[in-house]
Amino acid sequence: MIKFCNLIYFNLYKLGLLINEMSVYPINNFLFKNNKKGEEVIKAVKEVSENKKNGIKITLAGMHFYALVYLFILGSINSVLICLQEVNIAININDDNLLLLLCIPSVIFAYFLIDYKDRYLDYFKYFEKFTTKKKRIWAFISLLTVIFLWFWGFGSLILRLILNNN
Repeated sequence: MIKFCNLIYFNLYKLGLLINEMSVYPINNFLFKNNKKGEEVIKAVKEVSENKKNGIKITLAGMHFYALVYLFILGSINSVLICLQEVNIAININDDNLLLLLCIPSVIFAYFLIDYKDRYLDYFKYFEKFTTKKKRIWAFISLLTVIFLWFWGFGSLILRLILNNN
């Protein structure tokens, strides 16, 4: 499970770099193409963006991964609550408190999955050695997982809110 989570984290990081390659870098190259200071700016932007230890893209990928863990826990709790509601077991949980309380375990869980002792750096080195075909397959699986978690987390919350109002 830890390897799969770090693979998702790796692909979120690579997605951020791909977005930079398509949008930010061409603009910087156009603006600073024939300028010595401009080349230094481009180099600095790439360095700050692509740093795997504490760069902008790894931070954004981490925030997205933490949100995915939160949505996984939210979807799991809501699915259990929906099932309990369907079998007429009444549990009164304030939705505001539930949403806030789920932040604590999701942050702890996500931290130990990817950030504990910078374990993700070792996994990144391992994933970089994958063949292009294997990287594409796992990127597609990661994308499907991310889409599923977003729909499951929010979908279960919306469904539970709809069922509670009826």
